[in-house]
Amino acid sequence: MKDVSMHEIYQMTDKWPSKVESAEEMAPQVGVSAEQLLIWAEHGLCPHFRINGGAPLFRQADVRRWMMAAKVVEECTGTTDRSGFTLRVISEKPNPADLPIELRSVGRVFDVSNNLLPTGVYFLYLEGALQYIGQSIEPASRLSQHRRGGKMFDRAFVIPVPAFMLDQVEGALIRHFRPPLNGNTAPRGDGNHEETLAQLGILERILDGATGDQEAA
Repeated sequence: MKDVSMHEIYQMTDKWPSKVESAEEMAPQVGVSAEQLLIWAEHGLCPHFRINGGAPLFRQADVRRWMMAAKVVEECTGTTDRSGFTLRVISEKPNPADLPIELRSVGRVFDVSNNLLPTGVYFLYLEGALQYIGQSIEPASRLSQHRRGGKMFDRAFVIPVPAFMLDQVEGALIRHFRPPLNGNTAPRGDGNHEETLAQLGILERILDGATGDQEAA
C-alpha cells in the first residue's frame, strides 16, 4: 500500500466532533473487530478523528457510510432454487453424547463444521482434547485465520453469545477450562464438580436471556 503522509490524511476541523467513540466501542455497532477498525484508521482509509494525536475516534454514521462506499458490506438475497444443496436446520439441543465432555453441561453449543455460525465463543479441539478458547463476531473468518496461522485443530464448536457479553463469557470459560494454547498450563486446582455444573447452568440461563432480549428488540 502506498505510504501516505500525516498531512495528506488529516486536516483541521472547525467543529468539535460529537458522538465519537473508541474502536472498542464502535466495533460491535458496525460488525467488525476493533483491530480491523484500527488498521483501517492507521492507513487513512476509514474516517475518524484524533485529539492531540491520540487514539482514533469514530462516528457511527461516518464509518457505516464509508463501509458501504468501500464495498465492505455485502448482501446475499438468498435463492429459492434448492437444486444442488440441502437446507440444514440448527438444533437448539444437540445430542450431548456427541459433544466433548467439557461442553456437555454448557447448553446451546453448535458444531462449527456443521452449522451456520452466530456471534460467540468458540472452542478448538485436537484429537479430543481442548486446545484453545476464543471469541469472535465472525467465527468462521476467525477459524480460517487460526488455520492459516498454524493453530492445530480438527474440531471446533461455538456457543452463541451476544457481542456485548463476549469478553465476560470468554474470560470465565478460559479461567475454568484453562486450555493450553490460551497460556493456562498451570493445574486448575481442587474444584467441586457439582459447583461447576451449577456455574455452567447459570451461564446458560444468562446467555438464553441475553439472546432472547436481543431477538425481542
